[in-house]
Amino acid sequence: MVNQSQLDVNVVAQLLKPPSEEREAAPQNSVRFGTLHTSYLPVPIELEIYFGSSQINMNDLAPTQINLNDLELTVLNNEIIVTVAVKHGEGNNLRVIRVDAQGNIYLF
Repeated sequence: MVNQSQLDVNVVAQLLKPPSEEREAAPQNSVRFGTLHTSYLPVPIELEIYFGSSQINMNDLAPTQINLNDLELTVLNNEIIVTVAVKHGEGNNLRVIRVDAQGNIYLF
């Protein structure tokens, strides 16, 4: 997951299936789950992406004033690259990506 936010907000990613710890990415940084050569993730996969409420109080912004609507999925061979950007405005503050047993990708 790549955080391309222009705002100073960390984005948190956590695998729900298979379960993992939260991983934070500061703006212009990324986090990785699994590897392409030695540690594949078994399907189904469920990834939750959000920003922590402790990050929201910069400039007195409320959680409903920024969103994760700017999300892009790229599939490159056996890799799914999730690029997110936190932006001003109302919208989603939590996104879920699911990959089913057949490899279909769903974005919620």
